Amino acid sequence: MAFFIRATLFIKNPDFKGSTFVNTDFEWRLEGINTPDTIVEFGDGVVFLNFWATWCPPCIAEMPSIDKLYEVFKNDVGFFLVSSENKEVIQQYVNQNNYSFPLYRSTFSPEFVKSNALPTTYVLKNSEIKLIKKGASNWNSSSFKKELQEIIDEN
Repeated sequence: MAFFIRATLFIKNPDFKGSTFVNTDFEWRLEGINTPDTIVEFGDGVVFLNFWATWCPPCIAEMPSIDKLYEVFKNDVGFFLVSSENKEVIQQYVNQNNYSFPLYRSTFSPEFVKSNALPTTYVLKNSEIKLIKKGASNWNSSSFKKELQEIIDEN
């Protein structure tokens, strides 16, 4: 399985909330682990983009809250949980945990999403960074769900 995200580049420093993306002709290939092939552009709606690894305790700790968040917002938010690990390692993780959110494998990380911390999560709306979080979080908290709903609802 594979799909493509039409990648974009930051106009401003990606560590700043409010930075935006601009479309380019670069395609970032992500291999679907438990999801069908598709083509997605970051500019369309709200995106929850999480970089994680199976060997990362903080990543593993936040997965149950992401799964619960996904169940609530899967119709309004595009979820992309991306690891650069071997496909078999990710598939084994999927088989051991019964998560419903889509997991992907990337063979490299483009400059615009590189981070020195795992997990790192971006929430984007129409190519604008609304939130960046490095480290584990409780994504299913009522405060974050309220914030995410406000991002979805804003014009």
